[in-house]
Amino acid sequence: LRKVSLGLERSLFLLQGSLKNKKNMNRKILLLRFSIKLYISTFSKWKKSDALKLAKELLQTYENIFRQRNQLGRAAEENPEDTGTQQFIEGWSNQLKDLEHKITKLIGKSEFQTQLNLIKMRSNETEAQALGEPEAEVSPLFEQNSAIPSNEETIYELLLNPAASLENNVPSDTAQTRPESDAATETYIQNLKDQNYSKFIEDLILIRGDLAKLTPNRPDLESTLNETLDDELILQQLQAGVFCKTSLYNIISFIGERIQVLEAPSRNEESQMLLLNLRDKYLDESLSWEDLAPLGIRYSKERIEFIRLDMANFQLRLLSQRISDGTGIKYVRDSFNALIQDGTIAVSQEEIPEKTQHFISMHKAGSSSAIECARKGFVAVICLEDFLSNVSSLPETLKRFDIPRLALLNSQIKKICSMVALDKVFSEWTGNGDDRTVTLHRRMSVLIEDKNTTKEDVEEEVVQRVRDVKSDMTFQQESKLRYDISLAQSFQSNEFRPLLGRISSALNYEFEGVEKGLQDPDHIKFEDTEYFVHSLEGLENWRVEVLSIFKEAQKLFKVNYQVYSPYYMKSFNLVDL
Repeated sequence: LRKVSLGLERSLFLLQGSLKNKKNMNRKILLLRFSIKLYISTFSKWKKSDALKLAKELLQTYENIFRQRNQLGRAAEENPEDTGTQQFIEGWSNQLKDLEHKITKLIGKSEFQTQLNLIKMRSNETEAQALGEPEAEVSPLFEQNSAIPSNEETIYELLLNPAASLENNVPSDTAQTRPESDAATETYIQNLKDQNYSKFIEDLILIRGDLAKLTPNRPDLESTLNETLDDELILQQLQAGVFCKTSLYNIISFIGERIQVLEAPSRNEESQMLLLNLRDKYLDESLSWEDLAPLGIRYSKERIEFIRLDMANFQLRLLSQRISDGTGIKYVRDSFNALIQDGTIAVSQEEIPEKTQHFISMHKAGSSSAIECARKGFVAVICLEDFLSNVSSLPETLKRFDIPRLALLNSQIKKICSMVALDKVFSEWTGNGDDRTVTLHRRMSVLIEDKNTTKEDVEEEVVQRVRDVKSDMTFQQESKLRYDISLAQSFQSNEFRPLLGRISSALNYEFEGVEKGLQDPDHIKFEDTEYFVHSLEGLENWRVEVLSIFKEAQKLFKVNYQVYSPYYMKSFNLVDL
């Protein structure tokens, strides 16, 4: 019993100690549980706050895209045949679906629906307020780039051609750094093999920045870009020798996925084919990652340039609609007036641009209105025998944006005059042959369309056609032929000046129709123009080309007068006094 008693006492002592320890342990467990609950509560509050902040940013992006898509949708209804607009609508609709999915995960479907209703209401209110109140100020269309036209130039171009668009060969800052030639590609690859990674890292940073700019107000996408194209991490991998072909291919694949989301759907197929081509090269064991790198960089930069081009042309279509009600005319006129106010354009005592006032005064005789003076002056400029020598004396209203177009019209008119003279030379040397003359005319038509055609090109063409008929032509005869051709292309030709005068008279006749058309746009009828051109003696073989020149000249004069008419009228009234 004593032994049992001692055993029980020992067990009781241990039990009492255990209970005491358990009590302390329970306190620690309770304290730990409370700490965990407090942490979870604090973390949940922070997570919810962060989610709401991110949701707010995504909702702002959603609203911007929603409004732009609706605006474009109205444009598509007015022009249902514009497939490019439909593609943009489809692309933006896909972006909205992606944003909706992300926002719903953050704030729930019910709250998203509430926010969507608010967005629709604000969008309708904004559209209602904007009706009948077009803005004169136009936001920049493009990022700063010396090769891109200014807003004023862009709007003036749209006034002349509402369907104007930028071409594929628009230069960009990335084009200058793109490894294109074989020599540049070889140098690029060799630098990588020599562990000179600076250019490669620089290209990745540029691509990352370009993709981020194409998706503004998307912190989620920017974060993904920064993580995937982490230049510091990639450089560390390169220096440690762990960057491999798979590493590069994963980067290019990621960039390709982003590009296919951003680019117009019509370009997706081509983009996918290029990616498949890169994949084939990736699987080619004879090629290293250094060999693949310039191809991936080139693909990325070229596709980004296409995206920029499509976005710029899309903005041009929107802008063309905004300026169609006279806003564009006012914008260009106001920008011209601003140059007068800041002293960029010199003015007379009457505060009229000096050369513009002189331009109107020169054609005052026999004119009854400012528009008649402007018309005569405009035709005289187009038909100048030596256009380039007279550029400095042209009025400020023409020098602002019209010099390249006027120079082209002048060149085309003089080329046609020369072609008519050359037709006569060709007939004198080969005899009357309708088939031969038609063949020469077709070839000359091609040469006229090429802005880079020189007098030497035309001379060689005519000489070759004459040789086809007179294969036994001697050296002396060929020298005489070349002299006749040279004379036909100069002002001294017997046909040149009379024909130039007839074209000038015809232009004046047609511009009278433009005068009336400025008050009644339906008055201008190109059928009348074509009929009159056909009646011009000596131009029977060049009717299509002359008609094209007349239409362009009419359009240019009409827009120019609409923009600068206040200065022409003020100049005319002063001269009249």
